[in-house]
Amino acid sequence: LIRTDTKVRTHTFGDYGEVRLSFSVDMSARLVDGSIRVLQSQNSKFDAEAIRVLRDMTFSFRGRPDPDKPYQITIKFSP
Repeated sequence: LIRTDTKVRTHTFGDYGEVRLSFSVDMSARLVDGSIRVLQSQNSKFDAEAIRVLRDMTFSFRGRPDPDKPYQITIKFSP
């Protein structure tokens, strides 16, 4: 799975933070919304924003699709 968008996002939290998320995609590499889980978070105030960022991302497959595989991503925030 590779990320295909190049969007730059900003936030107004004024602090550093990281949120690691787990998620699944369908055979078309579209996010399965109900699959999103917070695995680790330095500060819960970033959780909802990290999920929003993930929902805004686009993906594609390099190689063979595996929709049953859970993927992980770390969203990093900096002021």
